[in-house]
Amino acid sequence: MRFRLSYLIFLFLFSGNLFAERHLLFLGGGGEPKSSETTIFDTMIKNLGAYLDNNKWKTHVLFNGGHTKTEEILDENFKDASSVGSFGKKRFDDLIDSYEKKIKNGQLKAGEQLLIVIDSHGSAKQEGDFTHQIALGNESLTSETIEGQAELISLDRLKKLTELALQKDIQLAIIDFSCKSGATQALNNQNTCVISATGPEHLAYDTFSDYFSKNMEKGKNLENLFLEARRHDLNQSLPMISTQAGQALSNDFHALITPYFLSYNENPEID
Repeated sequence: MRFRLSYLIFLFLFSGNLFAERHLLFLGGGGEPKSSETTIFDTMIKNLGAYLDNNKWKTHVLFNGGHTKTEEILDENFKDASSVGSFGKKRFDDLIDSYEKKIKNGQLKAGEQLLIVIDSHGSAKQEGDFTHQIALGNESLTSETIEGQAELISLDRLKKLTELALQKDIQLAIIDFSCKSGATQALNNQNTCVISATGPEHLAYDTFSDYFSKNMEKGKNLENLFLEARRHDLNQSLPMISTQAGQALSNDFHALITPYFLSYNENPEID
């Protein structure tokens, strides 16, 4: 299994024309104040758009909705996308449904790549959740926690997609830059690599997502990008990757160091 995961990550992303088709789903942008024309996600949008200018992916964008400057940046940077729309529940469900069908009917073939990039405000994993929930677009974040403050959608919706990718030998990667995104690690399997910007209890910072997206380029793989971004992110976060080494590190040290990466507002008992 170790060889299999390493092989998947080595091949995945930015390496020539090894695959007939590569698919990218860019999702999120929810939970920003409605009073602003811009969002904290703008730099990351530009970085991802710059990468796509020089690398051909079949791209679908469901991002934000309601912030005029951010909408302009999206339009400018994803001119060649197959579709661009705001991040709403029905659009999200329809898009994931369509990719489940593509895998089932063979439109997305064994060995081809599907990359899902998520950048939104995120909530902690709740009882009964497999992963965690993120804010939908055009919803306002009014406090440091989003529970009860913005409309949320669960990333559990991606679980079936990971199972189909495993069954049909599709190479799937999920990159979750949201807060509390360590919960998304639960989606990993032999054909699905998961990168999260932080642990399941922690805040994420745009330094990780901005550096990661800025350094996306042909010839690099996900593991390289993760390690580079991890070295440059000096904030109180715990970026995670679902390689065997990454999982072992999380299992051995996560519980020990978690209290020191929580802010005072998250856990008043830690000071």
